[in-house]
Amino acid sequence: MTRLPDGSTEPIATFAEFLEATSRDVDGIMERLVPPRSVMPKVIHKAMRYSLFAGGKRIRPALVVLGYRAAGGKGRVAHAAGAAIELIHTFSLIHDDLPCMDDDDYRRGKLSNHKVFGDGGAAFPAPPPKWFSMSWTRWGGPSGPTG
Repeated sequence: MTRLPDGSTEPIATFAEFLEATSRDVDGIMERLVPPRSVMPKVIHKAMRYSLFAGGKRIRPALVVLGYRAAGGKGRVAHAAGAAIELIHTFSLIHDDLPCMDDDDYRRGKLSNHKVFGDGGAAFPAPPPKWFSMSWTRWGGPSGPTG
């Protein structure tokens, strides 16, 4: 058992296990924030999900959670903040891969968004993750992310 700064204990033996658990939590939050593939306009939601759930280690959200706990934070509010960071990061990667920027063909071992959905198709799914990330405070309850 590992004693965390908030006084709780968790049976996390390694950082890899912590990373995996945090990744599951963050993916679950993003899953609830982002519209399903079946919702119109389908191509935009498919493109968003293609990049958001393309893999990746979710290091950024894990660092948010660790920082929150190190500062004495309790609960899972930091997971929502970590999801917001991941949404913003994905937003930047979709745009970064476009031909007018770096023109990358691959991201996280898969074809980049614009290679799958076209240049115009990749430009549209990028802003919504940014907008969804701004709504993360609702996961903190009525008193916001510090509640």
